[in-house]
Amino acid sequence: MKEHERCHRLNNAYDETLDKVKSAPAHHSLTTGHRIAWNDITILKSLPSKAHLDLTEQAAIHIRNPSMNRTDSAPKYSSLWNPILPKIAATLKPTPSGITFSSS
Repeated sequence: MKEHERCHRLNNAYDETLDKVKSAPAHHSLTTGHRIAWNDITILKSLPSKAHLDLTEQAAIHIRNPSMNRTDSAPKYSSLWNPILPKIAATLKPTPSGITFSSS
């Protein structure tokens, strides 16, 4: 979250040289004016490696289908993982109160 907050604070959420969003939460906040409570963030899961983190993020996106998430830039995995994504997502902490996700 520090990386996302830093991109927001420095107004550096978009890399024009690569034509790529570096931080989706910061970009969303900067382009819409929506405020993010950077000091009130809930970490859903801490993991030992980027591979674990990427797969767990994919599971959370797949199961929760958050309307704000830019799934085009999310890590991509084979659909062979789909049967176990609910099991991975079940290991996440509950959704923080006040945050809603679109229903699928």
